[in-house]
Amino acid sequence: MAFRLGFLFEAETKVNLIKKEESGLFRYVIIQENVFSHDIGSFMSFGIQAVEEVAAARKVVARVSDISTDADFVQSLADLCTNLQLDPIHLFDVVADKFAEC
Repeated sequence: MAFRLGFLFEAETKVNLIKKEESGLFRYVIIQENVFSHDIGSFMSFGIQAVEEVAAARKVVARVSDISTDADFVQSLADLCTNLQLDPIHLFDVVADKFAEC
């Protein structure tokens, strides 16, 4: 099964993540995307974005797009990342490792 991973990470956020004492709670949420492939056309896919919550502020600090068309699979991975408070710099690797297990 071929898949494609996209990744967004803001450089300024990387500095903030290194300072653990200033970091807040990381919440991993599923995102729904309309994706186009030349082979199969348009389809719905799901990704994960990491949202850092500090006080009342929320900021998207990482995102992996087009993980799977299986929303339950992506949701369970997002829940696991939230429960374990995964550092967002590892999100891409966790997703790639999950596919390696399959």
